[in-house]
Amino acid sequence: MLVGMRRPVILVGVLLSLLVLCAGAYGQPGGGDIRLGVLAKRGKEQCHAQWDATAAYLSERVPGYRFVIVPLNFDEVAPAVA
Repeated sequence: MLVGMRRPVILVGVLLSLLVLCAGAYGQPGGGDIRLGVLAKRGKEQCHAQWDATAAYLSERVPGYRFVIVPLNFDEVAPAVA
């Protein structure tokens, strides 16, 4: 595995684990959409180009859930988390 890819892969794994645990805690059997906010430092189109494949992969691998990338600029992060 490339050294530069190790950190994003670990981060996605941790986030996926937390999302599945949170979905279970909120009683969402059967799944639904899981929105993944991504800081779009280079623009929203570039963010989708870089992360949509990850969302598609997760959607295929986690039954009952559809993962959607939500590109956010710096000003949108705090309101999206709230």
